[in-house]
Amino acid sequence: MCDCLLPRGNAELTDQILIQKITRLDRPVTINDLGNRLKWSRGKIDGSLVRLAEKQSIAIVNISIPKGQRIRYVGLPSKSYWKFFYEQFIIKEKHILIYDTLGVLKPYQDNFKGELRKSLPSRNEGENIADNLPSKYSKIDPRILEVIEENLDRIVSAAESKNVTPLELLKSGILQITNPNFDFMVRIASVVMKEARTDEDTTDRAMALSFLRRARSLNQL
Repeated sequence: MCDCLLPRGNAELTDQILIQKITRLDRPVTINDLGNRLKWSRGKIDGSLVRLAEKQSIAIVNISIPKGQRIRYVGLPSKSYWKFFYEQFIIKEKHILIYDTLGVLKPYQDNFKGELRKSLPSRNEGENIADNLPSKYSKIDPRILEVIEENLDRIVSAAESKNVTPLELLKSGILQITNPNFDFMVRIASVVMKEARTDEDTTDRAMALSFLRRARSLNQL
């Protein structure tokens, strides 16, 4: 249906047509796909989506693919297809979740965290967590596992923000910390951040800001 068949300024009719189109689909759809299907302008699509989102008639999920391009998906809040969406894009393809207007992915995030917790050694109250480990791990300080267990939510969130799995995040952290030059690199980073935050217009500050800009640009590669 083209714009010419709709009365100008008829927002209610526009919203009805859009929600009907979304309802007929068996999956979340991108904003561009919706525009192509309806042959509507981007402005018309966005205006209708804002109104429908305010009424909580639709859920909008914004994700970023590994190279940084952001894509908005639209769907009905009550549909089960969000489970496949989460498993495919967030878990398997490691897209980064930017925002989720109605929290349609939260149940699947919670399930994912729950599965991670199940993989940790279980223990009874008062029992040393290391008691449940194989004998070859007997030298592990149980506080290490306790720290992981207590900070699991933070580990998962940090991993999602960096577009890696929690396991990959921990592995990379271990490699960095055990690097012989780690302390030296930390001192360099501390100096750079200190110079970048100063109010004085110095050569050192300009170099620090330039370094930070170059470092941030690596995310776009």
